[in-house]
Amino acid sequence: MLLEAGPEAFYLLSSSWNSTVYHPELNRRFGVDDQVSILMKYGQDGIVQGSNVIFGGSDPLAWVYEGRLTVFGSSFESIIVDDEVLNLESGVKTEYLASFNEDMSIRHLISIWDMLPDETVNSKAVQDPVDGSIYVYGFSAIPLELRGFGNPGKDWANGFIYVIKYDVDLDYEWVYLAGFEGETTSSTWFRHLDLYPNGGRGCILSGLLFDSEAPLLFGSEVIEPDPESSSTFLLCLDAASGNQQWFQQGKIRGNRSGCYLYGGFAMTNGDMVFSGVTVSGYYSLGEMAFEFPDGDGYANHFIFRLKHDGSPEWQTSIPAMGTSSYTQKKALRLNGGLKSANSRLFQESFHYDAFPWKEKVLYLTGTYNSSNLELGGEAMRTSAEDESAFITSIDLETGETLWGYPFSSRWLELNGFDADGSGNVCLMGRGFESQDLPDIGGITRPDTYLAFLFGLDFEGNPLWFNQAYLNDGGAQIVASDLEVLEGGEVFASFKVNAMDGLNIGGNNLATTYPYNIWITELGMNMMLGGKVSLFDGTLAYPGYVKAYKSSLSGAYPLVDSVAIGNEGDYLFDHLYPGFYVLLAEASTDAFPHAVPTYSGNQPIWNLAQVKEVDAGTKDTLFDIVVKELAPFSPKDGSGLMMGNVSYADNYLLKSTLGRPVKKTSVALLKRSTKKSQLDEDDDFVAYIETDENGNYIFDNVPPGDYWLIVDIPGLNMKNFYSITIIDSEQVTGLDYVVEPDGINTISGIGVRTRPASVLSIYPNPGSGTCFLQIPGEGECVVRVFATDGRVVASENFVHPGGLHEFRMANVPGMYTILLDYPGGRAAARYQLK
Repeated sequence: MLLEAGPEAFYLLSSSWNSTVYHPELNRRFGVDDQVSILMKYGQDGIVQGSNVIFGGSDPLAWVYEGRLTVFGSSFESIIVDDEVLNLESGVKTEYLASFNEDMSIRHLISIWDMLPDETVNSKAVQDPVDGSIYVYGFSAIPLELRGFGNPGKDWANGFIYVIKYDVDLDYEWVYLAGFEGETTSSTWFRHLDLYPNGGRGCILSGLLFDSEAPLLFGSEVIEPDPESSSTFLLCLDAASGNQQWFQQGKIRGNRSGCYLYGGFAMTNGDMVFSGVTVSGYYSLGEMAFEFPDGDGYANHFIFRLKHDGSPEWQTSIPAMGTSSYTQKKALRLNGGLKSANSRLFQESFHYDAFPWKEKVLYLTGTYNSSNLELGGEAMRTSAEDESAFITSIDLETGETLWGYPFSSRWLELNGFDADGSGNVCLMGRGFESQDLPDIGGITRPDTYLAFLFGLDFEGNPLWFNQAYLNDGGAQIVASDLEVLEGGEVFASFKVNAMDGLNIGGNNLATTYPYNIWITELGMNMMLGGKVSLFDGTLAYPGYVKAYKSSLSGAYPLVDSVAIGNEGDYLFDHLYPGFYVLLAEASTDAFPHAVPTYSGNQPIWNLAQVKEVDAGTKDTLFDIVVKELAPFSPKDGSGLMMGNVSYADNYLLKSTLGRPVKKTSVALLKRSTKKSQLDEDDDFVAYIETDENGNYIFDNVPPGDYWLIVDIPGLNMKNFYSITIIDSEQVTGLDYVVEPDGINTISGIGVRTRPASVLSIYPNPGSGTCFLQIPGEGECVVRVFATDGRVVASENFVHPGGLHEFRMANVPGMYTILLDYPGGRAAARYQLK
């Protein structure tokens, strides 16, 4: 099992009964023939950053929160991790939680239950990725002693459902209980009891109940016995107290074990998105119902979004008519098969899975047999001889299916599903002899079991393909898991129960051990480079070229940066398939007037030339000409523009600075016509970077009409300022806020003031001590800006109005003094002698 540990690292989890397991980082740890859980942390360079072993633990589940690993498991023996020991009576089962530091040393280790020899428990667990809370949940037919609480089931004669919450430090917080009213003489069955964290707000419990003779009580909510059908339910619990927030129930028909939810995903606004599968042709919950004609015995998918109060926002369905025999066989043990970026189950194969990407789309994969399946308006082709599967993208705002991609293989199974930070999605699977992927082609290797891996961009177009197999074609290769990091690095794990060599991408990996786990990074045989020069041909050395990867939504991630050589050359040789925008930055020490310039020789990102990179790209002629632009001088004009750029997450008031956007580009464009939109003919006339506080200032601006924009690759201007400078007009308050999906204005058109009529400063010029005329009484803020936009002095004070003495460091030059006072803002230039 592979789990992302951050942008540049991942964890490997594995289990073994054999003390002769060999790894340079682990062999010193083994000395007994107990079952062990092996934990290793790898960097993106394949170097082990840390490791540990849980002695006595078996088949763990694991999650990552803020780069740290937490593990849930069970054991019939004492648990030993480093110097921490949970002493248990041999043969008595317990369940445990263990959290680790980033260096893989043990952080906390706790036992959940105090069990007696004749008692057993089979819980599940999940971590909330927002606050790190752990929820342990399940159903027990007998009372159990919960460590730190007592016996929560003593009042429920016929068994009870439990949800136990622990905080990120594994301290107990609360337990929620539900059970049956009265006594029942028949067996009561629960299926697919599962829990989904709600983004720090609590959790939602789901499940399926049948063969009950007694009402099931969820607080004041009741599921009454129904001999004709089975009941489904969703229950929302509050994070702080475990109190019920809302409750929904529904019905299913026909096959009772193959109908359930297999994914639940929290949105930041409190909504939840669920994905589910039914092999009975029907599923209902509350006012929603999904029907699939002739769907009995086939796996069909349904997806819906609930508002924070449990009411439906939208619903959609995928009549895939997929493989059901696997679903029915695995459902009871593995809950259907999740193993994506958000997966929580320790297993090697699945027939359907789903995960959200940055709350924009839901990626979903599954098998299908329907000859009429359409996804995103395109028919999914089927194969007469092979098993077919699909990947689809669903808009999380509307529920619309955006695109679909079909593929097929003989004896198909799916093994890994993940996406990078740009929204490009990857899948790993295994088949026999043949594989068929649109726009990649048919791949056939007779009498050979093939593990295959491929990537699609965020519009469903193929980016790359690879495969792995044993040299003798044997079935002893198992595709275990897939992990894709933010920048697109792809890591795959394989379990090989043979000494035969593993061939992957034409490379043969040999071994002398009969049982092996391989972890491989899929490398890129690519080159992208060229020359960076100035307009006059001067080589732009020294400097850097940055690679931004085009993204489905939001700011483009910076995935790599290379230095410009002394011949003006640059070369990327480790970019992963996708679409890129390059940004050349010549050293301003060597070239004071050089402006960061994008590929295509453009000053802003949305005019840049986009470069497609695949696994075999070879382009060393992708040249960039860096623009040079001298700042305005007093000879050009006397206008001024100034403002601030901050993030939307905590911008409070116009006069309150939020979290600043540091060192980001602000561009001034001269409007070519009197229109309300940017035009490619608009002249790029000035450039500056924000300072450490997000402030910027353009001084000596000539009279004219301008656009003012902030340049962050991938983020469009949702609104922008259109400014007209007349004579020596000063325009302040040109503040921008950076939101997840774009850059927006805050204060409309800004505040225009003429310095002589609003803010009086004297003496001016002066020696550093001056007097400001404060227009009104109350709390005031003074900030002093250098010509490069830096704040070099500031003062907060309460003033009754009138003159205020102000002092600043004695560094001669021209400055702009900005005063915020109750009811207004004023600015003026100040010459320090």
